[in-house]
Amino acid sequence: HEAQCVSYELPDVKDYPSRMKKLAKRRDQILEWKESGDRHQPLVVEWSYGYTVKLAFNKGGNKVESVSVVSRSSGRIVKSTSFLAVEDRPSEASIWWMSR
Repeated sequence: HEAQCVSYELPDVKDYPSRMKKLAKRRDQILEWKESGDRHQPLVVEWSYGYTVKLAFNKGGNKVESVSVVSRSSGRIVKSTSFLAVEDRPSEASIWWMSR
């Protein structure tokens, strides 16, 4: 299957200064959150002109519980998904019941 793979060279960062500026800003927001030491607070990163991405963590601060895309202007959650820990997952019987 490797013969079917197509590989591309990574672009030169000098050719995309505005993109690199956005990535650096995101990196700085993540580092600031990390250095704060408060893993109970969600990590909020500016994603685009109109949206932020919010990652909420468990009480221990070591597992992502949910990811949300939030409108910067209204604060409305546009998209969101939650993750269940293995011990929080419903049994097969309850999944069958919920899907009916």
